[in-house]
Amino acid sequence: MCLSKAYKVVGSKGRIYLPKEIQEAANLYPGQIVRLEAEAGRVIFTAVSMIEIGDHSPEAVESYLMAAGRQLEKERQLKLACALLEQAEKQ
Repeated sequence: MCLSKAYKVVGSKGRIYLPKEIQEAANLYPGQIVRLEAEAGRVIFTAVSMIEIGDHSPEAVESYLMAAGRQLEKERQLKLACALLEQAEKQ
């Protein structure tokens, strides 16, 4: 198992840039859902493919839709996008 390391500074808004090498080593991609767990002095990122049971926050639902949409063919993605837009316009 090859471990990748990088040292980063946490930004003023709590953000950390993950270098491409780290993303590739962890099989992470933009829009992917990750679970964050904090322990003393460290944060653990775990990639997940579904919303964990009980988490219906807007962020979790949005992440799930993005991840699920990536698995659809383009025509179905467009139909889903149109349906979501129509629903949003009605609200």
